[in-house]
Amino acid sequence: MINFYTFKKTEPIYEEIIYSPSCKIQFKVDHDSIYASLLKQEFVKPSKSNVASIQTDETYLGFKIITDSIKVIKDKGHTMYIFPVVLSSKRAVSFQNLTIDESTAGTIAFVNTYTPTKKWIADYKKGHPGKFEGNINVKYLNLNNGVTSTNLPTSNKKSNQNVIAVAQTCINTSYYFELPYTCGSGEHYPGDNNCTLTGDLSAGYMLFEAIVTECFDVPDPIGGGGGTTPTPPPGYEPCPQGPTEPPLVSSKKPRGNKIMILPPTECDSLEQGSPFINQFILDFLSQKKYPKFTNLIKELKNNVQNDKKILDALKDWSGLTESKILEKLAFGEGPTIVVKDLTGRYGYFDRNENPNVINIDASWVRGLEAANLLSTRQATAFLLGVTVLHEFVHQARAANNLDRNYEYGNAFEKSAFGLVIHGENAGNYSYIFYGKSN
Repeated sequence: MINFYTFKKTEPIYEEIIYSPSCKIQFKVDHDSIYASLLKQEFVKPSKSNVASIQTDETYLGFKIITDSIKVIKDKGHTMYIFPVVLSSKRAVSFQNLTIDESTAGTIAFVNTYTPTKKWIADYKKGHPGKFEGNINVKYLNLNNGVTSTNLPTSNKKSNQNVIAVAQTCINTSYYFELPYTCGSGEHYPGDNNCTLTGDLSAGYMLFEAIVTECFDVPDPIGGGGGTTPTPPPGYEPCPQGPTEPPLVSSKKPRGNKIMILPPTECDSLEQGSPFINQFILDFLSQKKYPKFTNLIKELKNNVQNDKKILDALKDWSGLTESKILEKLAFGEGPTIVVKDLTGRYGYFDRNENPNVINIDASWVRGLEAANLLSTRQATAFLLGVTVLHEFVHQARAANNLDRNYEYGNAFEKSAFGLVIHGENAGNYSYIFYGKSN
């Protein structure tokens, strides 16, 4: 049995798995012709190696796919190409796949995020994972470079002058699973060299199809549907402290939802030299969307380095040395900056949510980009610069396991500026953090 997921409702309904004797799964095809012809300019960093980078409007920080370990499924007039996505961290529990589904109805592409249960991980390590158990999150990509996308019919439209028209849209996605069965003795699975039985008595695999239907209340129809199969990338060694019940990777909303970069696991945090610890990144799409804010972040190190009072305040309250502060303020170092809509605050840091992320309110960033008056741009830039440093103090203290029994961000601001900066007084210091290039 498999869960019949409904995004509008939380309770699961169940549906039988279908045996698919005619469906075939193949491996390692001519990947260059596939992603070159189907995704074209979606790949902003094509590579001659076995990894290619992809950026689309639907991706949060982009991702990299492995192009020499592809599965191909052919069934019911569909040809599905499944690319494993490079793991978000060395011991990641969740893994992702990019699927391109071609049929006479059109071509679609979507990314699945799989967060397996401990049981599935244990079975996977034994070599016979069977039907996937855990959470499946789907995000459809908009192929706008000459590649078509199917449109689903809609119904139950309602509207008035104060309500956005909502359509009930349902998407069917077929998941194909290779379920292993034992040999005639019942003691050996496929690949077990201790089994001596052959022919019909030998161990093998049966292919099953599970159809998952997801229904959305959306403002307008979206493309969707297709088929895929869970495909962990090469080297998948999930952390044994993986979740018993997998967490949701992102909210199940078809509009405005991004594919999220998955956080490091407990195993990653214990390993020295992990490339996912203290990575300061302002993601590619944010840099394109918010060029003035990007410039502010790029100039942050120079501005701090040239203001002794601010630098001294950071040393006093962050727990870092001057050299470490300047190192982490360099563009491409330190924590990740995430721009998102917040309510009632300029930014925040939560070590429990993600110890390597600083969150900044998108409304103020949009205000900086849209401001026409020089004084408004200067004041907004200053407020955002101070906010980033305020949250940087919290993040640095958390990284060094220092106490958090005081509002150290406010303490930094009072030491540097004599008061806590907010929207009403930021103009008094607006000449800082706002260069001529803005």
